[in-house]
Amino acid sequence: MSTLRDEDDREFRRMQREEARAAARGDVPARPAAPTPVPRGPVPTAPVRSAPAAPTRPAVVAPTPTPASATRAPEPSVDTSGGAAFRIVDELPAEGSGRRIPEQRAQLIAFAKANPGKWIEYRSTPADPIKTPSYFANNVRAGKCGFDPKGSFEAVTRGKCPYIRYVGTNRGELK
Repeated sequence: MSTLRDEDDREFRRMQREEARAAARGDVPARPAAPTPVPRGPVPTAPVRSAPAAPTRPAVVAPTPTPASATRAPEPSVDTSGGAAFRIVDELPAEGSGRRIPEQRAQLIAFAKANPGKWIEYRSTPADPIKTPSYFANNVRAGKCGFDPKGSFEAVTRGKCPYIRYVGTNRGELK
């Protein structure tokens, strides 16, 4: 366990190192070397050390702000021809008007709804590629990719093939 005196000595040496590094960088003038610490004897009193003086720096004066009306920036021109990354619209598009559901998946959803409670095997095709069977099954369970509302379809994977079934909008409706 270190004593308070040991901690003070370590702190004093750390400050000396920082000042030496600052002087090497040219930040502040180097202070003259501190006197060598007095050897400690059985006397309980220690010489009082003053904290090193903080380097003085010139005060920084912040520029006074100018009124906004005096230095107003010109209005930016916006390309509304469709070539820009953004444009102003008068109305928001209808919800669900995002990515189109592939025709084969729309047929699968209609077929599953026509055969509620029956498990249907679904294979990926070039017309409706699926990333992985588990990814597809997770999207079905989450009510994404046309299989909405959430909970109306169940999905599992067996091997590398997903299976889905329609259970209705109320999960206990068809079981």
